[in-house]
Amino acid sequence: MACALILLPCLVDAKDLTVTWEANSEPDIAGYRVYLSDNLGVTWEMVDVGNVLEYTWEGCTEDTLLLFSATAYNESGQESVKCPGLWWHGAWRRP
Repeated sequence: MACALILLPCLVDAKDLTVTWEANSEPDIAGYRVYLSDNLGVTWEMVDVGNVLEYTWEGCTEDTLLLFSATAYNESGQESVKCPGLWWHGAWRRP
């Protein structure tokens, strides 16, 4: 599965960060996984968000440095590669 996700940043409030993405067009998509890293991608925390198109990370501060990425997975359990990510460090940035 190729990555067809494009992360779009949103700032809900000063402590919550939301990323959204467009739905993958493959007919057998079962859901999405959001990956977060606070150490430049050395290690990742994965959150299976199910078949929804956004994720909100709570508890952010201006000094927080986070890298967000996402994948789609199908009903057979195949997972796409991680899409190009987004950085948060006081403002949204593309790597």
